[in-house]
Amino acid sequence: AGAVRVYLGGAKFEGEAARGAIARLSALFAFSIPVSHVASLCVPFTVDLSLTSLASLVVLTGLISAPFYLSGMLVTIALTRIPGRIALTYAVDLIGASLGSILVIPLLRYSNISSAFFAVAAFAAAGAACFQRFADVPSRKRVTVFALAMVVLAVANSGTLHGFRVQYAKGQLLTTELILHEGWNIHSLVIVDKPTQGAPPYWGVSEKTPLRLMSVAKMKIDGAAGTGMAEWDGSAEDADWVRADVTSLPYHVRRG
Repeated sequence: AGAVRVYLGGAKFEGEAARGAIARLSALFAFSIPVSHVASLCVPFTVDLSLTSLASLVVLTGLISAPFYLSGMLVTIALTRIPGRIALTYAVDLIGASLGSILVIPLLRYSNISSAFFAVAAFAAAGAACFQRFADVPSRKRVTVFALAMVVLAVANSGTLHGFRVQYAKGQLLTTELILHEGWNIHSLVIVDKPTQGAPPYWGVSEKTPLRLMSVAKMKIDGAAGTGMAEWDGSAEDADWVRADVTSLPYHVRRG
């Protein structure tokens, strides 16, 4: 959509106007990243066909699309409206995309999704400062201060359950009181609840199985899909309860 907007914009994005447009859009792109993310955290979403759910979906789609739309315009202008060595420009574009793909791993490993967004906004603001220098914008202090603020916010928000974080996942409110650990990998949010005393995490168990209490922690992926983790002292006897679970059926069949 951003590329099409530039194509249809004609003279608005050509010649000297392209310099001003790239400076302005790069700043808007940087600002839109944290605004879009934080706003999306505040919109609850339930999976049903109610008007509230449909309205939430429309709002979320608009919020999440904004940075992509602006970056689409930005990249299109840089590649097609700014004179220069296109091979070098395109190489830098590919290097930036590659770095983005690689850096998401340490960003999520050592922080959380919100801190990753703030860090990305800092990178975008640094890029905006460069574009504004290229366009000879008189004052570039605003985006520089914004970049530094995003770095501080990213660091402060890392490793805490009381900052910016996902509040709703698949229609469920993720309350911090029950959470022991919350971490991210490149494709999912993993939450471990505080351990409680109860029955082993059976998937299906015979009524004849003797009652046993143990420390069990629930692990959830993306707020819903999950499994139970049982405390184990490392001995075969302490894990003997798994024999009574329906998931051990293939083992019993194989053993005759």
